[in-house]
Amino acid sequence: MTRTSHRVRESSSRSLKVNALLVVASFLLTLATVEVVLQVAGLLVGHRTPEERLADGVRILAVGDSHTYGVYYDASQAYPELLASLLNDQLNTDVQVVNRGLPGMNSAQIAERLPSWIQTYDPDFIIFCAGINNVWNEAGGSPSWLARMLDRSKVVRLARLLGRAIEDHGASNRPDIDRQLVNEGKDGVLHRNRDSGEVLIVHEGNIRQRSRDLDEAADQLVEDLARVRDVASQQGTQLLLLTYSAFPLPDRAPMFVLHEKMNDTMRAFARENDDVGIVDVGPLFLRNLLSPSTSRSTWFHSDTEGHPNPEGYALIAQSIADALSAEYRCIFENASCTQTGKSSSPRRAENESSGGSTDNGERNET
Repeated sequence: MTRTSHRVRESSSRSLKVNALLVVASFLLTLATVEVVLQVAGLLVGHRTPEERLADGVRILAVGDSHTYGVYYDASQAYPELLASLLNDQLNTDVQVVNRGLPGMNSAQIAERLPSWIQTYDPDFIIFCAGINNVWNEAGGSPSWLARMLDRSKVVRLARLLGRAIEDHGASNRPDIDRQLVNEGKDGVLHRNRDSGEVLIVHEGNIRQRSRDLDEAADQLVEDLARVRDVASQQGTQLLLLTYSAFPLPDRAPMFVLHEKMNDTMRAFARENDDVGIVDVGPLFLRNLLSPSTSRSTWFHSDTEGHPNPEGYALIAQSIADALSAEYRCIFENASCTQTGKSSSPRRAENESSGGSTDNGERNET
């Protein structure tokens, strides 16, 4: 009787294992089938035609850190919303600019989130401004081969799309946020949606101490820009880099050198990639501050701040609007016509004028 019961249990155990394997195999086969169907559908359907884009209106996705978010000021005073207003006045089509900047965000976090953002908003343009937080924010980083493979999976992108749609609730504007320091910022920073209390993002690292030097932070930016470019290219979206408006102070060399290091990195990346445009606002701000009667607080939050004030954000928005208006038809209607996208205002020749040292004596920003 005991032997019989033992054999019955063994048989039952084997049946359960076989059934479990069959369920797993069936699930994997279903995923593979869905993946193939989505990949084929993507090839057949392709991207929106110029006519469809014009009918739907222009969608611009602004990604970055506090300089994109518009820290210290209302959403209506940050450059994305100002840009939307300018372009709607200048172009004969509806323009939507989605602000997905968050204070403290590094370039790796943007590269990680971009695939789902693109699937959610299907933008015609991506405006990217990030890198300064790479020196302290250690979240994200180099993706594994598995992560890179998953980034190309249509099934994974669909899942991200659904998740992001639920998370964003269809909102196209930035949320109001509350910042929470973990152990006084020594163990990171998190940002919550002020209305819902939802944690929007978690930054890892000591906000008051750099864990990377400038070269390491710049190398990370280059790696993440390559990921961003790859995702944008797959979607048929034009990538535009936006430099930081801050620059080293002549009488205080250590200040804002980090910003200029990231600017030089973005300039070099745009030069090396013909399908990447750039709007370089650094020289523009420098020219506007050459007058002895003009203080830094005319365009920035304060004389020692790197964040623009509303007048500074308006200057940035106008620079982007001028660039897009000048190159709009070429970039929007012909994805291969990218060389002119690199002549965005200010002109590339002026990019070299802002210079910048490599001193490391600057405080961290979020």
